[in-house]
This record gives sequence, C-alpha cells and structure tokens, in this order.
Amino acid sequence: MLRGALVWAALLAAAAVCNELPQLTINFYDNAPCRLLRQLVKPYAKANVTVLCPDFTEWHSSIVDAFKKGDGPDLAVYDSQWLGELVGGSYLEDVTDLLQNYMSLYFKLEDFGSWPQGSNRYYGFGIVGDNFMLVLRKDIFDKYNISYRFPDGWARMLEVARFLKYNTSENFDFGFAAPWCGNYSECYDEMACSLTQAFYNFGGDVWDASTYRIEGILDSPYNEKAMTCCRNLIQTCEPKGCADMSYDALIHALCYGEAPFGMIWASFGPEFTNNATCPMQGKLRFISVPKGSKATAVMGGQGLGINRQSHELEAAKELFQWLLLEDTQYEWSKLGGMTTMSTVMQDYEFIEMTPYNIVYVANFGITSDFWRLPEYMELMDTHMTIIHKGMTGELSPKEALNQAAETEQGIVDRNHPCGPVDCKHHHFPLWASVLIPVLSIFGLFALLFVAFIIGAIVSMTVLRKKYIQEGINLHRTVIFGRRAHS
Repeated sequence: MLRGALVWAALLAAAAVCNELPQLTINFYDNAPCRLLRQLVKPYAKANVTVLCPDFTEWHSSIVDAFKKGDGPDLAVYDSQWLGELVGGSYLEDVTDLLQNYMSLYFKLEDFGSWPQGSNRYYGFGIVGDNFMLVLRKDIFDKYNISYRFPDGWARMLEVARFLKYNTSENFDFGFAAPWCGNYSECYDEMACSLTQAFYNFGGDVWDASTYRIEGILDSPYNEKAMTCCRNLIQTCEPKGCADMSYDALIHALCYGEAPFGMIWASFGPEFTNNATCPMQGKLRFISVPKGSKATAVMGGQGLGINRQSHELEAAKELFQWLLLEDTQYEWSKLGGMTTMSTVMQDYEFIEMTPYNIVYVANFGITSDFWRLPEYMELMDTHMTIIHKGMTGELSPKEALNQAAETEQGIVDRNHPCGPVDCKHHHFPLWASVLIPVLSIFGLFALLFVAFIIGAIVSMTVLRKKYIQEGINLHRTVIFGRRAHS
C-alpha cells in the first residue's frame, strides 16, 4: 500500500512538473521542413514545444499580423527578406549575444539574421538553408544519351525539354517542370525566384544592393533573353499548361512520370526519397542548376528568431540556444533538415545522408538574396503581378521588365531616398562637418561678390548708353541750331 502511494505521489509530481513546463510555439508553414521541425523538438526537455504549420498563404500574416497585435508565436521561422519588416517593427529579440560563439560556424548568418546590412546586430540564424536543384529521370536521360550537364545553361535545358516532349514517344505532359506560379496571393515568390535563377544564368540580376538601383538592371537585355527562354520552357507544358505550377503539382509531375526533369528547392528533397509517395524515387537523380557566368544561385531557406514580446522570453531563448548546438544540428540533418551550420555541412556524413545533400552543399555558398527591405512584400507583389504578364504573353518580356523596373524603382526611391544610406543617420566625417559650413559661407560671399560685379557691369553699360545717347542728342541740337541760325 505504501509502495502504491509512493508511485502515485511520483506520478502526481511528474505531472506537476510537466504542467509547470513553459508552453512554447514555433510558427512555420506547411512543408516538409516544418514537419521535420516537429520531430526535432519532441525530445526537448525544458519546455513543451508546439510547431505550427499553417497554409503557405497564411505564413506571413500568421507571424507579422500577430506580432503587430502584441501576440504571436514565441519563435518564428521567417523568410530572410522579412528581416527589414520584422526588425524595423521591433518584433524580434536582439540575439547578438547568444550568437557570439557561433558567428563563424553558420553560413549566411548575416543574410538570415542581421539587419540593417553592416549593423553587426543579429536577430536570428538560418534554421533552413536552401537553393534550387534539378531533379531528372536518369533512365530517360540515359536512354536518349543526354548528358546530365548543361554546358550552355538554360538554353540547353530548353533544347532538351523540347526534344523529350516533342521528339520521343514518352508522352510527357511537361517538357520541363518548375514552380512557375505567378499568383502572389497564392504562391508568394515562386515565379520570381525561378525567373531570377534564369536571370543569373544569362548574366542578369534583379537589382544592385549596394546602390538600390533597379532600373537599368532588372530591365537589362540579359534578363529579356532569360525571360524569353523561360516563356519557351513554359510552352513545353502545353496543352496541359504549367504557367501556374505550384510546388505540389511540380512534385507530383516528377514523382509520377509526367515530366522528365524539373527545378525545385533542395529542402523539398524528402518528398522524392519515399517510394510510397514517389513511385519514380529509384529513377531520379539530383544535380545542380546551371549558373552561367555570374556563378550565382538564388538563396532560399528561412531564419529563426525570437518574439521579443513573448510571455516566455527566457524559455524561448533557451530553446533558441538548444537549436544552435552542433548536436541538435546533426539531429536536424539526420531527420532531413537543411542545416546552415558549417561544421555539419562540411562533414562527409552529412553529404552522404541523402542523394541531394551534395547539390545543396556545392551551391549554398554562392547563393545571393535580394530586396532585404521593409518593403519586400510590396515589391514582391508588384514584381509577381507584372512579370506574370510577361511570362504568359499579356506583355512582351521587354515591356514587362521595363514596367516592373520603373514601378519597383519608384517604391524603393519613395522609401529610401538616400539609397542604402539612412538619411536620418547620415553623418559626415569631422573634416567635412567643418569644411562644408566654411565653404558655404565662402560660397555665399562669392555669390554676393559676383552679383555685385554683374550689377556694376550692367549699371555701367546702361549709364554708358545713356551718356552716348545724350551726346548724340546734344550734337544734333548743335548742328541743327547752327543751320537754323544760318
């Protein structure tokens, strides 16, 4: 009886401890990494952690709108380009001190966690790294003796897509599949990222981050060629069409033999390694997307930050630090997570874990982000709306790029009239602070002196004309007077 009482007391004590644990939430969106994150935090002993995976279309609002109301998850998985909005709104906790021992251990830490650029203040780290990869049917490529490499980049990809769609008896629905969805409200940045990858291959870009210039860059001839190529790739999807292809449709096309090859983020890799959900699993190969002369790839992935308004702020910081640990990152990678920790990424064990990790490791270091500004969502909405018209034929590529560049430059100039420099904190060096007023005073006196000289010259000219005229009149008077006298 005493033993039973002791057991019951122990159970009650354990339940009490469990109930006393902090309740923490992490917000992401419904995808493979979000489901893997749920598995990762299950053994965490210092809090009860719930990972929320709302629909992709609700991801931004479920975090930012909640933060604006003084609520929201304790930790948030955010897109790297949201940092300007999140930090500018004072929604994320400054975790610079927590990251001091990890500054050299995480790739792209500034891209995922620091804002403004060069501020040396950090608000998160990359919980998910990402870049595009090609997924192809190796049996089909081998059958038709097609090289896995594309030395001519996207132009060669277009040739292969056309050949496999129109010159074989395979009956593919799509010659080439990619996330082409251009509906911003439903697909966020899908078409923009796919097209930007092509821009890089043709030598183009979206903007110049060092000057905040968009016009003359987005509307370049390089990007016009890239968009034309992508429009032709989309045409290899006819009659079924793929101008609005989503991630789910893309995964289905590759897993069920509807497309011979396609492009998708490496973080979706787990979707292709399960034979039960991907019948083509054993026939797929993963390779790098052609990068062209710029040798640049689009940076994907998400950062993790702490809600500075969290009711469990200290517990959230502890969980954040636990997720930073190398042991945790190894467990994350074993589950299928795309770590950004250099010691894990460079470990041969990580490279061998999946058939696509090597593609991720080989390309993540050369990825580039764009528009890390508080106005990112407005820019993306504008960008997607206009370029979608260019991709579907409503506008020509040149018309779409010109219109997008002009509109987006207007948004940036309106919000950043001094470019990347904050006008409110634009301080001149000491010598300039002294010299400029001196030059201004000197300039004022010089201006007055010049005005005086000009005034004097004008006055002398007027007086000279007056005296000359009076002399002429006097001379006439004398002459006519003499004649009259005669």
